[in-house]
This record gives sequence, structure tokens and C-alpha cells, in this order.
Amino acid sequence: MKHAKFTALALLSALAAGCSRHVQITSGAEYLARYDAQAEAHRQIGTTGTTGNDIATDRSTTRPDLDPAIRKAASVEPILQFPARFGIARVEGLDLTGIPAAEAALWQRLAESHAGLGTFVPVEPLVALATAGSLGVSRNRHSLAATVDTIRVGAARQHLDAVLIYAVGQRGDKSNTVLALMDITLIGGAFLPTRQIEIEGLARAMLLDVRNGYPYGIASASVDLSEYSTSFGSDARTADLRREAVLKVTEKLVPEIDALLTGLSTRLQAQH
Repeated sequence: MKHAKFTALALLSALAAGCSRHVQITSGAEYLARYDAQAEAHRQIGTTGTTGNDIATDRSTTRPDLDPAIRKAASVEPILQFPARFGIARVEGLDLTGIPAAEAALWQRLAESHAGLGTFVPVEPLVALATAGSLGVSRNRHSLAATVDTIRVGAARQHLDAVLIYAVGQRGDKSNTVLALMDITLIGGAFLPTRQIEIEGLARAMLLDVRNGYPYGIASASVDLSEYSTSFGSDARTADLRREAVLKVTEKLVPEIDALLTGLSTRLQAQH
């Protein structure tokens, strides 16, 4: 299959086949403390000039201080408590969009099944864009980082604790089958499967703390809607399949988010 450009999902992460999810509640302080302890041990070796085998150690080989950007990135803690206010933000391409009615119904059912965790509301694109503009956030609107920044400030303006950002899209191709020569006849073009339409729906989601950017979990899903078609009407059918793929992959993503929320709730409650 020749893959079309698929910016948002490619930038989010390499998509896993089928479905996957991962929950994170690790401590940034503990992560950095382990590094600092290891770095201090290496410094001590450099200071004494000996190893366990009494071989002199070059101080230049001791572990350097942690890169400030890495330290800053690691310095976050899971602070989410239940009940919480959750936002749902939809990204397509690199744009924050409204949630279509069919997808909104899926998320509404999810919210109802997790009512004990708190409330779930859409992140309103107009609020997010207006807030980002007024605060001077995301001047470069052609990047995923800018989109996420816009979502976070919009979610903060709506006083949300965490936001589920889900990116959806499709990629595909239309090619001839071995029957394509029959397109020269009226019957061949109208009734024979001379076109193979290959469409894949892709989705990736992350649950992010609005306040400190902590990533509580990620999930992904994909669907394959490839089929054969006549040449007559194949363009319209391809367009239909592209739209269908986005809805189908969202349907497949929702159970992964359901399991992610259940796992996150269980692990956070076990810590307290």
C-alpha cells in the first residue's frame, strides 16, 4: 500500500498494530533520585581514583550531570485524584476539532460507565484557540506541540484536571486489480471488481494531566477496511470508506480507553 502523508499520528508515535494501551504512575522524584545516587557513586569512584580492582579511574569517564532539559522533563508527579474533571479533545491532521455526533455518543457511554471517576466534557475548540491566542501560546500552529499546548490551556480555562487527547485519521490507496483491462467496456467498469481500495483507520490517544503535563497513559487502535470495487463510483466509495474508517477506529479505541481508566483508577487507589 502507498501510504498518504499522515502527520498527526506519525508525530504522536509509531502506531502499533491492532490495539494497545499502557498506564503510567511512576514518580519523577524517584526517577531522578535513582539517577543522582548512581551519579554520586560514579563521582566517588572518580574521587578515590580506584575501582574494585584497584585500577585507577579517569575522572573524565564518570557520569556527567543530567541534561537540564531531561531533568525538567522528568520532574513531574502523578497528582490526579478522583473524582476529577476530564476533558476529551479530538485532533485530526494537526487541528483540534469538534467531536462529531457519532463519536460523541461513544464517549458519552464511556463517561456514563465511569461516572464514579468524575465528569467528562469536550474541550471546546473555540475556547482553546481563544485562550491560546490571548496568552500568546502556540504561535506556530503547524506542529503537534502547538496543538497540545493549545489543548492544555483551553482545558485549563475550562478548569479540567486531565485531558484525553485522541488523534484520528486514515490512510489508503486505490489500485487496479487484474481485471482492470475490463474497464474499457461498460459492463466491466460497472460490475467487475477492477479496483482494490485499501483504507486503514488509525487512532492514538494519551491521557495528560492539564496542570503539570504528566502522561497517565496511552492507547492506540487500527482497523482495515480494504475492499474491492467497480471502477464506476470507486472515488465516491473511497471517500465513504475514509469517513467510515475514522468512526470505526474510534469505536475500537474506546474500549482501550475504558481499560486504561479502570487500570489507572485501580493503581492510583492502591497507592493511597
